[in-house]
Amino acid sequence: MPWKLEVSGSPAIIEVIYEGVVAPADLEAAFYAALAEGSQRQSLLFLANLASLTGGHSIIDLMDIVSRIEAEGIDRSFREAVLVPPGTPLGQHAEFYETACRNRGFNARVFNDRDEAIAWLRKAVVPGP
Repeated sequence: MPWKLEVSGSPAIIEVIYEGVVAPADLEAAFYAALAEGSQRQSLLFLANLASLTGGHSIIDLMDIVSRIEAEGIDRSFREAVLVPPGTPLGQHAEFYETACRNRGFNARVFNDRDEAIAWLRKAVVPGP
């Protein structure tokens, strides 16, 4: 499996760590697994860690995930930090995802530094679902 979940802190931050090539079906599976974990932990704080991601899906696939966020009726206080190493070509995809989320009223933000990403998530602690 090209992704795994890790949970840390209180309230919980649900981190999806992507590795290598993540096909669209894997991206969808990671999305639903993260949502289930967030629901179980009563947390709307997510960290998408792309540090080891090499590709496998397109901007269209990311737009599909954004559409699913909206279709699932996820609380608008949902926050997702997207961790992207500086200078990676994946940064453009991450920035697209951030913009698409924000255009739909969801709070996503791209970071190059893990500590900054976690601080941003912790700064606005939100109640669970």
